[in-house]
Amino acid sequence: MAKSISFRDLAIGFAIGAAAASLLPVFLPEGDVRKRDLLKSGMKKTMRALEDGVERLAQLRENVEDLLAEVSAEMAEEASRTNATEDIRGGKQVS
Repeated sequence: MAKSISFRDLAIGFAIGAAAASLLPVFLPEGDVRKRDLLKSGMKKTMRALEDGVERLAQLRENVEDLLAEVSAEMAEEASRTNATEDIRGGKQVS
């Protein structure tokens, strides 16, 4: 199972990646391959975390849509039962 990543962690990772990218020319001369590899590794981890976050949001959206559909169906069923009971008692006239 994937490690749970909070929105705060994603935001911090994104901010660090953006800051590192903007400061890249200052701290990373062309010949420093080790720092470049370290930076690339950090960026890969951030991208994977973002992809995981997107996937989790898609799953959450699907779950919420399923729950809304179930609630809507239950409410419709309850409304039809209430209308049927009122019709039998003569409380409402059916058009």
